[in-house]
Amino acid sequence: MKAQRPDPPQWLSTKCQRWGQRYEQRMSVNPGAPFSWPQHGRQKINRLLLPLLRQMTNDHCAFCDIFQMVAEIRETIEHFKPKSQYPREAFQWENLFLCCDKCQGAKQELFDPLLLKPDEVEYEFAHYFIFKFSSGELQPNPTASPLDQQRAVMTITLYGLNEGERPQARKRVFASYCQSANPDLSLFSYRFMFL
Repeated sequence: MKAQRPDPPQWLSTKCQRWGQRYEQRMSVNPGAPFSWPQHGRQKINRLLLPLLRQMTNDHCAFCDIFQMVAEIRETIEHFKPKSQYPREAFQWENLFLCCDKCQGAKQELFDPLLLKPDEVEYEFAHYFIFKFSSGELQPNPTASPLDQQRAVMTITLYGLNEGERPQARKRVFASYCQSANPDLSLFSYRFMFL
């Protein structure tokens, strides 16, 4: 789903560049240096950022759109451009997304410039993807340009969007939604199926 990114908190705008430079310096000395979130006001900033990122996606993973309130899902903060490759962007607001552990586990520290970013101005799910109700899989939209189809394939691949039980989970959610007497779309995963 398209994400509408709000303005960053002032404290992040003020400090993100300095934090990124410090992390880059640590990485230059020790490429295996562990990443840690700095503190602001005696609290780790990931704890301060999570509520803002949840609000941006209405408590859904920014990439697969699973509803984050599902008990078995662990929420994380995804660095769209991996912090290991882009340490200066590790704390940039535009680089951070709410993400489920499955999407983050699939992508890990991979990146490709073709990867779709859900808060891009021109991003629209139906332009890049189609949803196959019969299989539960996401596929590139065959009417999109070859470049946009490549972008869809790259996004599906890097985030593992058709891996494991994900297609079957989408089919189950679709059936549950159809059987619900008064469904609230915001409480369902994979909202793109219903658009």
